Amino acid sequence: MTDSLQRAVARVSAQKSKILPVSKKITDKFEFFEWLMATHKTLSREALLERLAAAPNFQEAKDASDTELLALYCEGMVVAFEASGLRADGQNHP
Repeated sequence: MTDSLQRAVARVSAQKSKILPVSKKITDKFEFFEWLMATHKTLSREALLERLAAAPNFQEAKDASDTELLALYCEGMVVAFEASGLRADGQNHP
C-alpha cells in the first residue's frame, strides 16, 4: 500500500473513531482486494446493496450470497482505484 493510501485509510478510519493497523505493504491488486475484503467484512448486506445500487449488475448482485456480494463490492473498489490512476504497487500514473 502506498504511503498516500496508508494516510488516507488512517484519516478516514480516524474520522470514524477507529484506527486500522496497516500490517504490511500491499504490492498488487489481488492483495488490495483481499485487504478490502477483510476490512469491509462487517458491512451489512443492506449497506452493501445500498453502495452497489448504481452498479450495472445490481439485479444480479441482489441475488448473490453475502460473501459474493462483498466480493463484488470490493472488486468494484479495486477497479475504481485503478481507474483513478492509482496502483497498489505504488507505480502511480503522474
